[in-house]
Amino acid sequence: MKKLIIFLCTALISFYGCTNLNSETNNILNCTTFLELLEENDFNIVSIEEDEQRVSGFFNVPQKLVNIDNGQLAVYEFDSISTMESHSGFVSKEGFSISRPDPPEQEDEWVTVQISWVSDPYWFKKDLLIVNYVGTDQRIINFLHENFKLFAGHGYQ
Repeated sequence: MKKLIIFLCTALISFYGCTNLNSETNNILNCTTFLELLEENDFNIVSIEEDEQRVSGFFNVPQKLVNIDNGQLAVYEFDSISTMESHSGFVSKEGFSISRPDPPEQEDEWVTVQISWVSDPYWFKKDLLIVNYVGTDQRIINFLHENFKLFAGHGYQ
């Protein structure tokens, strides 16, 4: 009986550890879960413009333009957190320029893109995503601050 109890306790602990690990993996934010999060927070997704064949001039991944309520979000999804982190380093702290290797596979030549935004840019990141918002809608800004880390642009120090 004692061996059975020990076995059941060990199995339960192992099962809990595996489920906990799986839930952490499932909680990694990607574009699909980001869109779900927007809807859960009562944002109306008006349209999504994407071209999987066209790679963004800023990063080496496609750009999705997500039109919500009174704003537009530029969403960049990367294949790993480490790739997202390295690409976030291309953005200047003010958010008005991006310096990246050209071509992307080599780091011996760099190109800098200067951007003139119509308003202050906000650059956020989390897990596999970089999200850029240019605008003044406080509800959108608050949502992004609550769910992402600001890494460049307006308000970044």
